[in-house]
Amino acid sequence: MVARIARLRPALAARRLRGSLGLGVQLALWAWLVDVFHVLRGVQAPGLVLVQGLFAALFRGFVITLPLCLAIGLGLWLAALRRHALHLPAIGTRLSAYLREGSEAEQLARAGDLSAYAVLTAAWASASVRLCERLIVGMARPQLTAIACVAACLGLLLMAALLFPACAALGGLGCRALSPAPGIGPRCFSRTVHWAVWLALGVLVALGVVVYRFRTPLSYLPWATVLQLVAAGGVALAGHWLGARLPKQARTWLSGAAALAVLIGLGCALWQSPIAVLSRQISERESLVGRLGQSFLLATWDRDRDGYLPALGGGDCAPRDRARNPGATEVPGNGIDEDCDGADLDLRASALRGKYDYPIPQSLPARPPIVLITVDAFAARHMRTLGYPRDVTPNIDALAARSVFFNTCYAQGPSTRLSFPSLFTSRWDTQIEQELVGHHPFPVGKSERLLAEVLRDSGYDTVAILSDGYFSPRYWRGITRGFNRIDESPFTTEHAPHDGPRVTESALSVVQGAGDKPLFLWVHYYDAHSPHEQPAGMPMYGSSRQDIYDAELRLVDREVGRLLAGIEARWGGQALVVLTGDHGIAFDDPRHATFNYGYDLHSSVLHVPLIFHAGFLPPRSLDGVVATMDIAPSLANLLRLPAGLPYEGMSLVPELLEGRTSRPPELMHQMYIEERKWKQEEPLERVSLRTERYNLLQDRKTGFFELYDYRADYFETHDLALDPLYGATLAALRKQLTILLYSAQPAPLPKATP
Repeated sequence: MVARIARLRPALAARRLRGSLGLGVQLALWAWLVDVFHVLRGVQAPGLVLVQGLFAALFRGFVITLPLCLAIGLGLWLAALRRHALHLPAIGTRLSAYLREGSEAEQLARAGDLSAYAVLTAAWASASVRLCERLIVGMARPQLTAIACVAACLGLLLMAALLFPACAALGGLGCRALSPAPGIGPRCFSRTVHWAVWLALGVLVALGVVVYRFRTPLSYLPWATVLQLVAAGGVALAGHWLGARLPKQARTWLSGAAALAVLIGLGCALWQSPIAVLSRQISERESLVGRLGQSFLLATWDRDRDGYLPALGGGDCAPRDRARNPGATEVPGNGIDEDCDGADLDLRASALRGKYDYPIPQSLPARPPIVLITVDAFAARHMRTLGYPRDVTPNIDALAARSVFFNTCYAQGPSTRLSFPSLFTSRWDTQIEQELVGHHPFPVGKSERLLAEVLRDSGYDTVAILSDGYFSPRYWRGITRGFNRIDESPFTTEHAPHDGPRVTESALSVVQGAGDKPLFLWVHYYDAHSPHEQPAGMPMYGSSRQDIYDAELRLVDREVGRLLAGIEARWGGQALVVLTGDHGIAFDDPRHATFNYGYDLHSSVLHVPLIFHAGFLPPRSLDGVVATMDIAPSLANLLRLPAGLPYEGMSLVPELLEGRTSRPPELMHQMYIEERKWKQEEPLERVSLRTERYNLLQDRKTGFFELYDYRADYFETHDLALDPLYGATLAALRKQLTILLYSAQPAPLPKATP
């Protein structure tokens, strides 16, 4: 008997592994066919680029499905050796009978086995939650929710295959309670209906995780993408079911076609040509199958961990040097090709320094009171002034009408921790010193000169009114450095959802108690930040998150109106009021269905209002692109502060006093994730170059570019980077972005010469 079992085990293993390999081929092929329709529907590119990209995506699909299915096959073989089967229809009856059998001690033991099985399931659930969160947060695209669902599904399936024997060995729960008859697990698992059950269960669990973890309404989920992936799984299962019933000759032809497709896909993936970047962009970004496969390739083949491969169109010209890859910053004139474009940048670029020394008329007050009002998550497009249909900001709109209003101002980052450091220092994120702590946001380094410090040293009494513990010096150290007084009384330990009225009362108390010493007052309203809850006494626009956000913004507007009235009563037109936001928000942007801001550099999450109001500033509305990092140099210029401040932003004095443009026609943004540096990852994750018409974005982890005409396409849904008509525009903007990136880097240390 032993000898017979020994002979059967290798045969069983070979059969199961061969079957799993065939299953992987079929799943990759059928899912890819559905993915083809998805790519063709959403991408406009030259035919050759599409063909190359689609077949490269197919190869990457095989790369991920084959190892996965082989692992599942190994797990099923191990389960078969235990000779236990999972019989779903009889689970309830068998489990009940099993728990009642035997002595009390045996029943307790079986209850312990059940607990062990529950612990294993909970461990998978916890891992799936983290996986969903990491995928969605890390890459921030609408398809990520669906990808997280599929990943969770595959995790569930793999867990069932690999942990079933372990669960059975822990006490026999899977052996007796769930097994009506002896058999082998693979026979049950291999049935198409059971694969479908596991697929549906995984998708439902992942969707539940997203809805619960991120408080996402069902209407905001990317159902089209989810349905596409479910359809891909259904087609794959149907193809698997059909393939098992085809004649042997037909299966042979099908296997040959799959092998040919693999070879064609491999050839396309390895094909290096001028269009390789565009085809790779299709295969890794637009194709869901190719994207998952590329993630697996990077995890296994990327030797220097820079996110690029030397083959498969990756373009890594130095596979062992993390400093050289298509996403690196080119340094002109050093003889090294950092960005792997084939040559060093032949350009002598000097660092882009800010300018804040425009002449100021003597009639302007030397030290006016300054009130900086920042509104958390203030999307400029929700202002009636910019065409929003609802009148949710009447007081702010009225302020804009009698002030200098910048229609196209953009925050330096898509979240508070990525925008405020640049706002208060007027420096690029890559240049700001930050300290490592156990949580983010990281403290701003002591070498940085914040706006409050500059104004304090010039004779101002500096006061900050904080509306949330996030900004407390005990949590975000350094961001409030330079303030003589920090009022944290408006927020409570229980974190009341709408503390705007208390913020206003504290600010009015400071305004009314101001003495002869000039005052710099920073007031921050947090009411429009998530989680969104309908504020009492405000209009009910509806039940969606956008409707509730509008009601919260109406509350902020009311409080800003009260504060403006107090400022007017105290100083008249002598006070300088600056109003802006830390970032925008985009409920109706399909790209931000789950997260409405925080992880990209698109217009909808960066567009914020910027208002300068004072009696000595003539009202006007301006269209030129500006940034929140221009606020500090503008104030320094108006106060006639001496030169020497390390500002990268540009003074807006010419716009404020004369209505003419002072800054260059290009504006750069950075998404610099400081904590990635400590994980040995590239901290400068994304950059963008914005002109008065175009927004060029680069994902530095992949090297991919996106190009949008945001004037005609505000939510930036139509990528022009793949359109050959915009090739010259793309090339010119890429060159300018290279210059600005080099300018925004800390100056390199001079090399020793022999």
